[in-house]
Amino acid sequence: MLNEPQRRGLSSTFRILEEMLLEIETMINSDGFEGNLMVIENDVSSQAREKILMIIELVREKLNSLSKQLALEIKQTKMSSQILADLSYCWEILEGSKAKKLKRYGDVATGIKESLDPDLNIIITLILDIEHILRTIQK
Repeated sequence: MLNEPQRRGLSSTFRILEEMLLEIETMINSDGFEGNLMVIENDVSSQAREKILMIIELVREKLNSLSKQLALEIKQTKMSSQILADLSYCWEILEGSKAKKLKRYGDVATGIKESLDPDLNIIITLILDIEHILRTIQK
């Protein structure tokens, strides 16, 4: 029914949808989040949450049916591998946030490098520590 590129493309699309549904489900089942630079307030009522969860389940059922009908490929990933991929992205954007890279946004004030970069390096080191822990799990 589908050629191989179509099968891969549709599989990828459905996986992205599954990821988003999982994220939505996790968010509406939480009390929200209060970080340093972002706050997510859970303003979803329990009645709305129940309706959303029911719809998510219907979408999952439809995805399951289509996946079987079209023989879509299942991607199996270990949690450690997924986290490592996310951490690699974090490391990359942190490196891009150092003082020398801020020049792309305009002149960098004197002293920014000395105050920003050491703390970014500490965060990067901590991320690398998490990566090290996860890599030992994978061995």
